[in-house]
Amino acid sequence: MIRPLSALLDHTNLATGAHCRLLHGGNEFRTGRVHGTGGGHELLIITATNRFITAPIAAALEVKNLIACEAEIIDGVYTGLPSGIPSYQAGKVTRLHDWLERHGIVLDDAWFYSDSHNDLPLLELADNPVAVDPDDTMRAKALELGWPVISLR
Repeated sequence: MIRPLSALLDHTNLATGAHCRLLHGGNEFRTGRVHGTGGGHELLIITATNRFITAPIAAALEVKNLIACEAEIIDGVYTGLPSGIPSYQAGKVTRLHDWLERHGIVLDDAWFYSDSHNDLPLLELADNPVAVDPDDTMRAKALELGWPVISLR
């Protein structure tokens, strides 16, 4: 039987983390909730983690847009197989383009934050890519291209 994961999460801690401010080079970045930015930015989480794990987290962070891997369910049972295009590496780009088209949004002045080299194709699409506690491959590419590298540790 499928039960909501949200019942197991501590939403208080997730919501508190959503107000985390990141200071880097005199610029302020916010994660999760963005209040009063005036920029009209649409927040979107793109993840290779399954939706049944990430949807409660996105909801707790008040991020209404989520692209995540979808797990196949037949007769109320997870089969262990993916459903549709997995949002992993190039699949993230495909799913992002589909989402943008459906919502009539263009990537003008887009910001993208990631720690993984698997997200390099997405970072390369953004006008403002930021490497956050990056793996070695991501760090090397970010330094090569002059992208900001920040830490939340």
